Amino acid sequence: MATIKKSSIGVSHTISGNSPQIVYHQEGAAVFDGLYYGGPSSGGFRKGCLLYVNSSNALEPIRGGTGFEATGADAAIARIIGFAAEPATQTNANELAVYAANADNVFYGNVVSTTSGATSTISLVSVSEAAGASINATGSRVYVNPVGFGAASSVFRIVGKHPDDAYGDTNGRALFQILGSRSIWT
Repeated sequence: MATIKKSSIGVSHTISGNSPQIVYHQEGAAVFDGLYYGGPSSGGFRKGCLLYVNSSNALEPIRGGTGFEATGADAAIARIIGFAAEPATQTNANELAVYAANADNVFYGNVVSTTSGATSTISLVSVSEAAGASINATGSRVYVNPVGFGAASSVFRIVGKHPDDAYGDTNGRALFQILGSRSIWT
């Protein structure tokens, strides 16, 4: 089996066969405060970050950290709009492209487990399973974590494997959708 290089989340295809839906939503001043993924010198958040709509109706990345697991207790998890299709511009109220977290878009991302002793692979058993979101310390990567998540902590549903990867590849890429209960689009 191969070891797959970790990379940003991408859009694989759509269920309908149409182009992936991209929506535009305003950036907010909160992304410039230095708390998010490198702060102002790196342009706020990066392409591929998992975004939600905050209480001010502006885009904000879901915070990451070493071993961070998004849980049902995080209010942001119930308001996911999608993944950043481009990096933040640091222009308040700028309209930013976002791959919508709808029932049509199918994404791909590396399978990484933060559970001690668990493997970071996708298997046939993983398909149709709910999975959590693991976000790295810099916030530049979101991973699919199929290990140890209950209904309250699940964010994604694995629907298959990336066509270029094999079952059992370390850090193999899963095809997934964002659960309807976590998306603002349902």
